[in-house]
Amino acid sequence: MLGRLSALTDAEVIDGSDHIRTMQDAATSPLQFLTVFLLAFAVVAVLIGVTIIFNTFALTVARRRRESGLLRAIGAERRQLLGGVVIEAALVGTIATLAGLVCGVAGVGALRWLVGLAGITLLTGPSIVSTTSIAVAAAVGIGATILSAWIPARRAAATPPIEALRESAAEPRVVSPARTASGLVLAAAAIAGAAVAVVRSSATWVVFVAAIVPALVLCGPAIVTAAARGSARVARRAAGVSGSIAAGNLAASPRRSASTALALMLGTAMVTMFAILASSLTSAVGTDVRKGLQADLVVTSATADFPTVDPTLAGRIGALPDVDAVAALSIAEGIVAGKAEAIGGIDPTALPTMFDLAPIAGDLADLREGGVAVVGDDPRLLGGTLEIGFEGSTLEAPIAAVVARSTGGFEAPLYFVDRATLDASVGRLLDATLFVDLADGVVADAEEDVRALVRATPGSFLETRAEHVANSGSEIAAFRNFIDGMLLLASFIALLGVANTTALAINERSGELGLLRAVGATRRELRRIVRLEVALLSFVAASIGIAVAVGFGWALIDVTGGTEIPSVVVPWSRLAVTLVVAVVAGVVAAAWPAFRVSRVPVLELVGRDR
Repeated sequence: MLGRLSALTDAEVIDGSDHIRTMQDAATSPLQFLTVFLLAFAVVAVLIGVTIIFNTFALTVARRRRESGLLRAIGAERRQLLGGVVIEAALVGTIATLAGLVCGVAGVGALRWLVGLAGITLLTGPSIVSTTSIAVAAAVGIGATILSAWIPARRAAATPPIEALRESAAEPRVVSPARTASGLVLAAAAIAGAAVAVVRSSATWVVFVAAIVPALVLCGPAIVTAAARGSARVARRAAGVSGSIAAGNLAASPRRSASTALALMLGTAMVTMFAILASSLTSAVGTDVRKGLQADLVVTSATADFPTVDPTLAGRIGALPDVDAVAALSIAEGIVAGKAEAIGGIDPTALPTMFDLAPIAGDLADLREGGVAVVGDDPRLLGGTLEIGFEGSTLEAPIAAVVARSTGGFEAPLYFVDRATLDASVGRLLDATLFVDLADGVVADAEEDVRALVRATPGSFLETRAEHVANSGSEIAAFRNFIDGMLLLASFIALLGVANTTALAINERSGELGLLRAVGATRRELRRIVRLEVALLSFVAASIGIAVAVGFGWALIDVTGGTEIPSVVVPWSRLAVTLVVAVVAGVVAAAWPAFRVSRVPVLELVGRDR
């Protein structure tokens, strides 16, 4: 049967599996950016988790310093100490990973509910639990835990027994110049890569931007030390002796403070990066509509994903006595330079009167002769030849015009051809949008007539000019809500790390805190010192995270945004709120550990083994 159908000359015949694959590709291709975001979120979440685990094991191993020294003194070997910590980490990682997998699989229903609240209607099919996904998640969880514990364990195992038995600090207070210099070199490489990428508009150089993460890891202790010393005077003026002690505590433990700050820094940087991306994308989607739309009414598809407007509706609306003109826009997917792109089919005479595409070179009227208009800012494209591949044909057309803007929308066409040319290449299509121009003086009555036709036509939705402008960019509003929720989760993980590290650090410094109580510090002052220390650390971490994300995020979006994001928009007010929230959240996260230590009797604090 398939062979006989394939003999038809006026139709393309494919089997069911190929059709399903084609429809799946068409449905998921617009969501590639969401896949990239989720991957980036996973990477940052793992980095935050690794930082938290590293801090936890570093402080735990330091707490067992004398115990490790005694074991070494009675004959234990380095590999035995190292193996003990690694096995402990493997057990903890396995238990935590299994619990995480169970919660993750069970939480799919809750995620569906939250995504539905965000306005996204994508998760309508059954939940698919992939064995590969579970295996990768388990390997990453257990592997990250073992790796995070191996570094402090190796450092503790290499410590000589006599040194381990001393009542010394858990970490050196002097920051290694070689470490700082290495971090500065990596930071310079990241800045240079971003600058070259912007100047040359080359995404290849963006790879060097990734060097900023190890640069922050290496330079972190020096940054925290400098920030603590620089803020000591201000902290003393603002909070008296408590402020001075809080700043001194940060400088006294630069590595621990830097690793604690790194988790919050990464979380804040991720929030900032995607806030800039969402603002820039929203502005880009809405700018074309605000500047170009001139029609009185706009008929759009009932769904933003696929064109659904009956192609006969344009003619019926145009036949109304109070309608001056109607311009239809149809959209088909074509392959341009190996990339799937939206190709718009228009009436090159009618559309420019209702939507200004802002031509910068050529004449849109030449589209009737089989030409193509390209959205861009380079007039030198005019006169070239563009090859567009469709599913059953290939269109090779001269570039007859270069325009500065598209018709708006998340999947706005970057190429326009005459409607007849597009129909000849892919067949008669449903319309995606209709632009309607009403006669002067009868707008209200004419709008009701058009609305009645639209209501009687399934798959179409009517908007006034003001409503269409206001709704432009609504396609990404739901994804922005989803992104905000995921970023909130990342920030929550980072704040858990702050609370956990603060609690462990307080336990490590219990003798020091007991001495403060012994010389006259009240419980309230002790809590205040801890809160100020965390507030200062959170401010430094959030400030650096925002600054790095603004600088490098601007470069990344400017280079990779292309015509979809012509300009970068930095939401300064939202970033200011992010900074304040990060500091307040850090203080809240430290409130319980500070309260607990303030309730411990003075003698018990002083007598604890450091």
